[in-house]
Amino acid sequence: MNVQDFLTNSLFESAPSDLHETLKFLQEDGVTLSADQVRALTLLRVLGGYEDIEKAVMAFRKMAMPTQTYRKVIEQMAKAQAAANNPSMVGVMAAADPKGRK
Repeated sequence: MNVQDFLTNSLFESAPSDLHETLKFLQEDGVTLSADQVRALTLLRVLGGYEDIEKAVMAFRKMAMPTQTYRKVIEQMAKAQAAANNPSMVGVMAAADPKGRK
């Protein structure tokens, strides 16, 4: 199990939420196929009998999602939730951002 699997399935599965659904989407569709990969998969499907290769390409695509992306999504959604629950937190979070981003 990689970090993405842990975050998506183990950590957030117990409480289905927008965050859980977002992480599932990122895991499944966060890394797009290149034009060459699409052409190659199309050719393999036309030729037939190459389902194992197709599955491997799709599995590797899912593993290529950077863990950093998951961390950023979790941070931003936590900030949005805090801001929704307590609007005065927006100023506190902006002041706490080391890069001065908003």
